[in-house]
Amino acid sequence: MAVDAGLAASGAAEPQLGTGHIASAVISTHPAQANALAARIASLPETEVHAVVGGRIVVVMEGAHARALADRLDAIAALPETLAAAMVFEQALEPMDRA
Repeated sequence: MAVDAGLAASGAAEPQLGTGHIASAVISTHPAQANALAARIASLPETEVHAVVGGRIVVVMEGAHARALADRLDAIAALPETLAAAMVFEQALEPMDRA
């Protein structure tokens, strides 16, 4: 899939243990295409589909930095079945104190 190739070529450094970013997004599509689109999205690295309800798909993504998450959401938005894609939450994860 062309989307996967573009995402894999981002060149992002691997996050350290306990660091990185996490985000959730809601993707809209026609209800008849929701399950197929959800399967396509779930095949992306560091991306999980948590719910499919009608034409809405709830997604959680992880990445080394916010730009990686934004790029992945842009790639999802560019899929032909996607009507809309909106990030609803994003958080930077801090390293745990090992003291």
